[in-house]
Amino acid sequence: MEKVRDGFVLGCAQFEAAVAAMSGERRAFAERELAMFRAETLHFRSCVDQAKFVLARGRGDRAAMAELAARELAAAKELLALVRADSRFGYESSNHYFYVPQDLREKVLSCRAAMGR
Repeated sequence: MEKVRDGFVLGCAQFEAAVAAMSGERRAFAERELAMFRAETLHFRSCVDQAKFVLARGRGDRAAMAELAARELAAAKELLALVRADSRFGYESSNHYFYVPQDLREKVLSCRAAMGR
């Protein structure tokens, strides 16, 4: 999963550079797609961080758990902004709901609780 995450991070950076070189309608369209790319990148980063959190919890490593919860909190906030700006994130036909604001708000609260706040 780390390889997938790393590939998306690299690909997203490359796509951001390509979008920066665009103008007009193409740029507007590409910026919308870039938001999707960012969301996918956050999703895969979150998968890795959640797995690491479970492993840290198993070891009783509270410092690692707090660090990973802080990363998840930042990711949830970033994803929430993307979801609010683009309704395409809210629905996915096979699962019905992909990301919805309420789920992300709950994640923010859960991350804060895991961090001891």
